[in-house]
Amino acid sequence: MDAATPSGSSPLRRTVAGGPRATVGAHVALAFGAVVLLTAWSGASAQTNWNVSSGNWSDANSWTAGEPDANTGAAIDNGGTATINQTGEVCAYLSLGTGSSDSGTVNMGSGTLEANTVHVGYAGTGAFTQSGGTHAVGVHLYAGIDSTSSGTYELQDGNLNVAKAEWYGVAGTGAFTQSGGTHTVGTILCLGQASTGSGTYDLQDGNLHVSQWTLLGVSGAGQFTQSGGTHTIGVNLLLGYDPNASGTYDLQDGNLYVGGSVYVGGSDIAARGTGTVTVTGGTMTVGGTVRVWSSGTFNLGNGTLAPDSADPNLRVDIENDGLFRVTAGSHTVGHVVSIDANILGTTQLDANTSLSVSMIVQDTLTIGAGATLTIRGCDDTIGLMDGLSIGGDDLQLDVGSLSNQSCVLGPDGGETPIPEPAALALLALGGLALIRRGRKVCLMEARS
Repeated sequence: MDAATPSGSSPLRRTVAGGPRATVGAHVALAFGAVVLLTAWSGASAQTNWNVSSGNWSDANSWTAGEPDANTGAAIDNGGTATINQTGEVCAYLSLGTGSSDSGTVNMGSGTLEANTVHVGYAGTGAFTQSGGTHAVGVHLYAGIDSTSSGTYELQDGNLNVAKAEWYGVAGTGAFTQSGGTHTVGTILCLGQASTGSGTYDLQDGNLHVSQWTLLGVSGAGQFTQSGGTHTIGVNLLLGYDPNASGTYDLQDGNLYVGGSVYVGGSDIAARGTGTVTVTGGTMTVGGTVRVWSSGTFNLGNGTLAPDSADPNLRVDIENDGLFRVTAGSHTVGHVVSIDANILGTTQLDANTSLSVSMIVQDTLTIGAGATLTIRGCDDTIGLMDGLSIGGDDLQLDVGSLSNQSCVLGPDGGETPIPEPAALALLALGGLALIRRGRKVCLMEARS
């Protein structure tokens, strides 16, 4: 099936292929390239239109050309509502709210519905509520396609299976609310595609499985709120792809699993838009790296940030003005470093928090009153390239039973040997003036 991208309300016909392990650029190109237009529905031999205010989908008299079949498209544009409660319902495509003044609704309580493509709010207003049954989409599902459109999908129970990609807020407004059931996305889930697009996902309970990427804010705004349930991402989570895009993820409870990496405020190779991840509850498990770009913020509160069991040391990369902030609780990660030694980021521990790391290299490290930073058995370097602000009582360097001597690299690059590892901890508490004074100052364990 050919694909296209809306620009405002105009289609740009192009197709981009992307495999499950393609780069983020290929997947974003796919996201821009797969919005199927009404003109692309020519594969259907006919279209039948809903012509009553409310009724059962299976009633042939409720349609202008009879009940739709696998070769017939279905459109509900008259403000009416179709109810699905039987098995075997099918159509070539489904459009709810095709024109800018049109609207249409589907309520699915049980049974089955199969469609190649579903548009919930093409240029008008569309709503799909599912409280049971199985809805199978053979290709793509979209909500809020044109800039004048608004589309909502509510999954309360049952199964929603989309073979390829889903978009909410293509150029309009799209929203998905899940309070139960199982939602499976075959390739990517995208919120906020075009610059005018705004997409939201509210996961309250149930299971959401995205086989490849979850993209929040490609050129528009994407917001994901999770207060329960389980969200599994097979590859990567990306927030704020284009320069003017914004993406936010608010994990309040439940489980978020990312098989690959998390990119906050950019792509996998560059800083671009604005991204914010906030973890105040639940568990976020990451198989790869958390990368916070210059316009990105990662707020870690009372929830849990954990590595995948395959890699016990989760790495957090922070670039330039990017911020990794511990707002509450006690947390353990691996390396907290920067991608480039010349564009370092900021780590901040709020008052009465605790962070344990195996290595930290930052431009600015701020430790609030009552907070504790523990650097355990560092394997390479503890670096502070610009400033260190200490408001707390404890800065602990737990160097364990390391046999090699440690040293301080001063502003001039000279080394000052420290015979015992315990003295390194004392230096951390007593030598803060030295650390503050010079740029390019770091503490490191010397390897012989």
